[in-house]
Amino acid sequence: MARIATSGKQDRYFPVLRRSSFNISLILLALLIVAGLSGCEEQADVRNSVEYKKDGIAFRHPGNWTVTEDIEDEVYRYLALETPGASWFVIHVYDKDEALELDDFVDHISDSMQAELEFGEVEERDRSAIDRMIAGTTWNGVYEMFSYRTFGLSQRDIHEYYRVETETEVYFLISGAPEEDLWHVTPGFNQIYASIEFKSPAVVAETPRPEATPEPEGPKPRLRHEKMKKPNAQAMIPEE
Repeated sequence: MARIATSGKQDRYFPVLRRSSFNISLILLALLIVAGLSGCEEQADVRNSVEYKKDGIAFRHPGNWTVTEDIEDEVYRYLALETPGASWFVIHVYDKDEALELDDFVDHISDSMQAELEFGEVEERDRSAIDRMIAGTTWNGVYEMFSYRTFGLSQRDIHEYYRVETETEVYFLISGAPEEDLWHVTPGFNQIYASIEFKSPAVVAETPRPEATPEPEGPKPRLRHEKMKKPNAQAMIPEE
């Protein structure tokens, strides 16, 4: 598989970006064809969802989306989904000791997309912090507005990046869509994020809790103004 030339362990990080892995060149071609009109994106068919399960990754995705690639070698796995329009969802998997931090990963992906922009220029790459529940744990992520211009046409794509750790691997989950198509595809992205499972439990970074002050031995004295409370009968009824 072709790689983008970098140095050190990053040599094997990023395949040359094709349509299935957000090749912007074809998105731009689509923009030229429609001459600035709205794209042909379809509403994500989440009611007729399809289960995808292979080699430790499982999730549900809209019925009108397609898994176009799931390739793997000894150090890397790449899985891509395409919508009927120009939106996409991809997963990169690496061994835990080979994985970049999230900000470094976002920089490389964003720089690679910019390098693939053959007939235009990037106008803005604005980022902010977000978080999302994935595989039962809340993970921090990056929200990116990627704006570019070509042949007099301006386009803004919205990307979300997440880095999910398991005991042995790191999964980078990335979704992307033209801004005007978000309302069509967001339910589909949410379905994948909500249903995805990995072969090993997610590592939860627990915040240390302060130690509780031990209660004094013996009955707790009741203040003079306190009254004995009757038990709440409703609370004692077990929920069905």
